[in-house]
Amino acid sequence: MSDQKLTLDGTEYDIQEDLSEEGRSFVQRRIEIARQLVAIEQQQRELNVLLATYDNAIKESIQKVEIITEPEVAN
Repeated sequence: MSDQKLTLDGTEYDIQEDLSEEGRSFVQRRIEIARQLVAIEQQQRELNVLLATYDNAIKESIQKVEIITEPEVAN
């Protein structure tokens, strides 16, 4: 975890050198949570794309069914 910096109120701290063990643990946990949130947001974007794709496919299928099932006009 070397070279990780934390900036609070304009003051930069070296996580390894300037923080207590408890402080390092706290910061490391927050970093892990932030990484997990980024991964969740990426998954959410991917799911939204899939949902939109399925939604469009369902709408197209419904339109095709409506076209096929339209009653024929007698001449």
